Order: sequence, then C-alpha cells, then structure tokens
Amino acid sequence: FARFDVPVNVCPGNHDFVTPFTANVGRANVHTSRMVEMGSWAFVFVDSSAGLMEADATGLRVDPPGEQRLHNNGVLGATEAQWVRSVCAETSAEHIFIWLHHPPEPPLPLCRDDAYAAEWAALLADLPRVRGMAGGHTHVPDEYEFAGRPVFVCPSFKNNFSMDPQSWLPPGYRTFEFAEDGTIQSECHLVDGEAWPRRPFGRTLRSLFMGEITHDELRAIVAQRAGGATTD
Repeated sequence: FARFDVPVNVCPGNHDFVTPFTANVGRANVHTSRMVEMGSWAFVFVDSSAGLMEADATGLRVDPPGEQRLHNNGVLGATEAQWVRSVCAETSAEHIFIWLHHPPEPPLPLCRDDAYAAEWAALLADLPRVRGMAGGHTHVPDEYEFAGRPVFVCPSFKNNFSMDPQSWLPPGYRTFEFAEDGTIQSECHLVDGEAWPRRPFGRTLRSLFMGEITHDELRAIVAQRAGGATTD
C-alpha cells in the first residue's frame, strides 16, 4: 500500500487485533484515521468488531481472548455506535459514507447476524446523511440495499466465490466514484488469469455458505477426506 501514489486509509477486520493493527499498519502514506473529509463527503471508518472489546484491569478496552474476534459476523456495541453518531453529527459534510469490514445483513446466510443488522438499522434511522456503506468479509462480491442505502461488498485478495453460478472467482477489488450530489457509482474488478480458474465448487462448500454446516464441521469433513475416509 505504501507504494501507491495516492493516500491509503484502512480499518480493521475480524482478523486484525486492534493493538498490533494500530501500532504496525501505519506507514508513510498509509493511515488508520477514523474519519476523512474530502469535498462534500465524509468517510467514516468503523471497527465492526468493536462490540467484542473487553475492559482490562486498568479499564482499557482490549481485544477478547482466543478467537472470538475471528469467528464473528459483526458486533458494533454501544461505544462504537455512539462514536458513529457523534462523528456524523460533528461533520459539516453534506454526504457520509461508511467503510467497515462486516456488511450488515448480506444475502449470504453464513455471514448474517440479526443482532448486528439491528444495531445498524437503529443507527442509520437517525443518520439521514449516510448515503451508503462498503465492506468485505463474505468473500462473495455483491451489491444490495440495507435500510434504504446501497451496500457494496468488495472481493477479497484471494478465495472469492460466486453463488450463481457456484464457482471460485479470481482475486479483485472495487473502485468507487462519489458525486457531489451524493450518488455513488461502484464497479467490481476481478483479476482473471490462468492462475485463478473459475472452477465450480461442490455441495459441501455450498452448504457452508448457506449456513447448513459450520466451519468446524467443514474442517472435520476435510480431515476425513484427507485421511482417506469417504463422506456423503
């Protein structure tokens, strides 16, 4: 990112513990600012795992132990929600766009969390200047609407998938155009090539995406197959 000729701003995902992320991601031209204002727009960078944070012995909010942060589909929490309200109230920008890792209520059952979606629905009801949101997390590039706003799901740098047809996708990225009138145009770009064939995926992986099996059950199936056992 530091090699880019334009400023880069990033926010943490479910694989990023907050302390090492904040301490080590920042470089020349790479920033972890929580809000960036440009023209008529304010871009707000949200930690969509913030609701998992816990207070340590000194009262400092720290990441939870183990893999709680990794295995969640978004927990905003009262503190982060109030920060979003405050920063949106304080900016004089005409339009606001929210960047975060977990998109609320994506079409993919595996990545849905009703409580997280309810947090955002309640928040957005009071924030009319928010024009849209963009996230990642699902590894299934998409565009859909939530609470009357467009939500753009960005592709991953690896392991992307399409549900229709059911196939692997090459890595990719999204570009955005933010107009002065508050409209947003976004395009998904996939890096097609021989190294990333769009081969079909099977029934087991589909069952994971549809929420019919868990990640642990998938790992058990893979282990069985690697050991020579057969499974349906």
